[in-house]
Amino acid sequence: MPESALEKMLHTAADLQATLDGSTMTEAHRAFLQSMLADMEATFRDQADQIRVIRAVLPRRDDAGGRATVAYVDRLFTERGSLRLH
Repeated sequence: MPESALEKMLHTAADLQATLDGSTMTEAHRAFLQSMLADMEATFRDQADQIRVIRAVLPRRDDAGGRATVAYVDRLFTERGSLRLH
């Protein structure tokens, strides 16, 4: 997968997670977003080497989207246990 597509997925996943964390959406909508997020995270596990490269570049972007994505990726790195991306 091209790095730019994977990076866009990382930003989208971070946005989805933020939406899920602070939302009062319906259960059906929440389930749909959680399923989409799980599919993206499965792709991230499959592309772990590329995620590490992207993660190394993201802190150089000093904008809210970049910071949110870095926080999301860092959380993935620390929460996944045996499924860690690194």
